[in-house]
Amino acid sequence: MSILLIGNIYSKSALRLADEALRMDIDFDMVSRDDILWNESIPYTATNIDFLNYDKYFFRGLGDKTNEMQLLARYLVAHGKKVIEACFAERGFPEDKLVPPSREGNYLVPRSQVVDCLDSDIKSAISEFEFPFIVKKLGLGSSQGKMVELVDDEDGLKTFMEGKTGPFLFQEYHPITHDTRVLVVGGKCLGGFDRYKGPTERFLTNRKKGGGKFIKSDLLPGQIKAAVEATKQQGLMIAGIDMFIAEDGSVGIFEVNSSPQFTIFEKYTKLNVAEEILTLLSA
Repeated sequence: MSILLIGNIYSKSALRLADEALRMDIDFDMVSRDDILWNESIPYTATNIDFLNYDKYFFRGLGDKTNEMQLLARYLVAHGKKVIEACFAERGFPEDKLVPPSREGNYLVPRSQVVDCLDSDIKSAISEFEFPFIVKKLGLGSSQGKMVELVDDEDGLKTFMEGKTGPFLFQEYHPITHDTRVLVVGGKCLGGFDRYKGPTERFLTNRKKGGGKFIKSDLLPGQIKAAVEATKQQGLMIAGIDMFIAEDGSVGIFEVNSSPQFTIFEKYTKLNVAEEILTLLSA
């Protein structure tokens, strides 16, 4: 079994996978998203890698090369190759911030609305939300707490949106002390850790530098069911789910992240995520 990872090969998670593959004696190679070129309809790299010489392909951390890498994924599928996240070749990775509703009633999703930059769209959306609410820029560059803000009024909203291109997501604000990052691999919930806000953070929980703390979570059965279903709803095999417990005790989900980083998860849960992923890829 040979596996090729395509994407950001310099991320900590990619390097962890390479190290773990060596330990597990798995034929595992990586190629940078920036090194892939096309000669007419045939992909190649400066090292002349044979893209059809592997059994399975794993795309992650694609950044602004997502569209180009989707062409590569479709090329591989057309040649009978197995792309792990099949949805990528079919329709692209789902937008992390647009969480599909639960079909089985396992979780709730904060009320959300996609908004363009048109004044009429913004005013219409504002009328549907109460301040404060969350605004997120959809698309590239909005991961790990970037391009997201809790806005208190229209002036704060205008300041956030100034100089940015849409679309944006307006999302109902749920005041919480912490959320929980959960990982699902191949339909199995591996576990999670709680992320507490620091004293200098208004609402973000995913940054320790603000004085927040991360603690291994004892997941509730409802959280496990919600995480597995939400991952399936997004059409993903591997996902990082950001969830919370609402005031009425319901499980809520903020985001279902494709291509999740997992080294911090490993640190606080003591779980070997790289082994779980490679076992899935090798099956």
